[in-house]
Amino acid sequence: MCSVSFKNIYPIICKLFWILIALIQVHELLFGGSELFTSVTALRPIVPCPFKTTSRLLQLPNYLTTSLTTSKVASRVSSLFVATSNEIQTNTKKSKKGNVDALEVLVIGLSHHNAPVDVREKLAIPEDQWVSAANVLTSYGSISEAVVLSTCNRFELYLSGQNPYEVIRDAIDFLINRSNGSLDQMTLRKHLFMLSAEDAIRHLLRVSSGLDSLIVGEGQILAQVKKAYEKGIEDNGKAGKVISRLLNTAVSAGKRVRSETGISKGAVSISSAAVEFTTMTLDRDCGINSGLSDASISIIGAGKMARLLLVHLQSQGVQRITIVNRSPERVNELQKEFPDLIIDFKLMDSMWDVIAVSDVVYPSTAATETIINPEPLAEVLKSRVKPSNVQFVDISVPRNVHPDCANVEGVKSYNVDDLKLVVERNTAKRRREMLE
Repeated sequence: MCSVSFKNIYPIICKLFWILIALIQVHELLFGGSELFTSVTALRPIVPCPFKTTSRLLQLPNYLTTSLTTSKVASRVSSLFVATSNEIQTNTKKSKKGNVDALEVLVIGLSHHNAPVDVREKLAIPEDQWVSAANVLTSYGSISEAVVLSTCNRFELYLSGQNPYEVIRDAIDFLINRSNGSLDQMTLRKHLFMLSAEDAIRHLLRVSSGLDSLIVGEGQILAQVKKAYEKGIEDNGKAGKVISRLLNTAVSAGKRVRSETGISKGAVSISSAAVEFTTMTLDRDCGINSGLSDASISIIGAGKMARLLLVHLQSQGVQRITIVNRSPERVNELQKEFPDLIIDFKLMDSMWDVIAVSDVVYPSTAATETIINPEPLAEVLKSRVKPSNVQFVDISVPRNVHPDCANVEGVKSYNVDDLKLVVERNTAKRRREMLE
């Protein structure tokens, strides 16, 4: 009878123990460690946990850790904001000698927070067209300065002008024209965000610091903000004194936040998230349960994203990759940079042949229209020898893979918005690491 009683009580004891563990972890996090924490947590390996890993109880210490870390970064950004705001506002008043009307800073745009990829891609501007787009913007009478920041997860216009209402009106007109009429005012207003003055400055500081990114703390956005600044101060750039000072200060703030806080610790990129997404879904989609090293992998394009893909694919044990590109020059550079990888080069004319024999395809070109469309894809797959599906992980914006390709038999198609699952998983992992 005693053994039966203990059997009934034992699960309750385990639950109480793990509740105590959670409370001690919270206490340690808020007030520092203690001998009690060391003694009690030493028993964790021998006491089974009755809670699921997704339990709110077990997530509480991680939540507090992340909140405190984010608050630390946000606090740092706020302190930088005060100095930056005063500096920028001073410069707006001096922006035009002899003109008593000050220029007001505005940011208008879309991001992964408020717009899906099918909207973002209609406004995306390639990096080599940022300056020409800024020139078009400043051709409107109300817009004095303009800089474009267009990435896979955001599209933003940094503008200055004397009348913010006229600036917004003209900027929306530019966006409608940019979308070739595929986005009307109602659709734009549904997804656009608009910030002015101090709110615009604070937003840019959050962007450059990595706080506003899909992957919090990722470093690629800082390089992109820096590139926007460099484009803006070119001979034919349109940054002007106000926007150029704002961007330059944002770059400095982004560097400072990363050096003074741990926000970038363990951060991943879109490319690494794409590779991890494939490792999570390879067995389900392609029937390959032995890992990426046994999959036939192809990359379409040979730019920056392709290079990052190679880095992360190599770390997963991949030894051979096919790259499809318009010309061999960039691929030759990648072959020299990755001597331990066997990189097969194919011209774009051979793209369909490569897809027919691939298990996983990563499209990452700067094409402004889809290059992989459902009709030719379905036709190619009729002659496919492999019985498994082909997986597309499209990390381009605008998308390289037409959305209807997902309906083609034998195809599993994903885009950058589908990578949020990986991001959430990595964020949780970073929380645990910070706690430990």
